[in-house]
Amino acid sequence: MGVSTPASIAAACIRLHKCRRVVQFVTGAAHGVDSEAFAWGLEEWPSAEHVVVYPSGLEHNEAVTQLATDMAADPLGSQRSVRVVACTDGYVARDDMMLDVICAAPAQDRLLLAFPQTGIERLRSGTWTTVRHARKRDIPVYVSPQNGAPAYWLGEPVEGWR
Repeated sequence: MGVSTPASIAAACIRLHKCRRVVQFVTGAAHGVDSEAFAWGLEEWPSAEHVVVYPSGLEHNEAVTQLATDMAADPLGSQRSVRVVACTDGYVARDDMMLDVICAAPAQDRLLLAFPQTGIERLRSGTWTTVRHARKRDIPVYVSPQNGAPAYWLGEPVEGWR
């Protein structure tokens, strides 16, 4: 798709690609990392189901939701399985809805790749709120800071992660 992918996304996705078959890839349609991860996921895991959960009526990357909607309407033409889910209750509800989608998968297939600005937790951060909610649901979390700080696990690392 020609999207320039930040090193943190590329490194995390490459590691994920090496350790497991990805059957579902969920993103939140925000500008920046979410949009780039959606493009990366489409390229790396064409046979996976791609789920885009967006905050209806709030700021998000409308180009990503439109592309995903077009792909969902024509799965044979796009050669991808794409599902678009609108959340009308705000950003935190959108993030929780993404976690709901993840939790519908078998426990061994659950993983949250988080790309906060830094590796230091912030209370007033949507990414960190999602991380905290994922931890409460026992979803393994791999934190890959965008500022280049070392990536790390919260919880038990996923088996086979290299």
